[in-house]
Amino acid sequence: MDKVFIIEDDINVLSGLEAKFSSLGMSVSVNSGVEEAWKIMRSIISFRPDYIILDFVLPLTDASMILHDIKSNEATYNIPVFIFSDISENDIKSQCHNWGDLYYFVKNDFSLDQFIEKVIRIIKNRKKNIKKLG
Repeated sequence: MDKVFIIEDDINVLSGLEAKFSSLGMSVSVNSGVEEAWKIMRSIISFRPDYIILDFVLPLTDASMILHDIKSNEATYNIPVFIFSDISENDIKSQCHNWGDLYYFVKNDFSLDQFIEKVIRIIKNRKKNIKKLG
């Protein structure tokens, strides 16, 4: 069973993502982004997700710090991160440098269902590629 960790401060978006991924048979853990980055990281490491969805605008912590921690930690550096945020892709990319396995989605460009469809398609394609390599 795939596991996804969602960090999102908009409760409507968070509950929608949680409900949809759960209905697809995924194990889901959520965080509303109202904790310090180290606490969020501790939750991520404890849950051991296969994928992370990260809103880049959070109320109490710097999402770029969370992303840095994810990509710098031996236990989490290879987890693909789907950034789903209100800020532009170029603004996010300028903050993210070359941290690999990042996918950018601007909330205004997609409905929640469209975003989820794209994430599922990426996950399926990654699995196909891994099977081909294995």
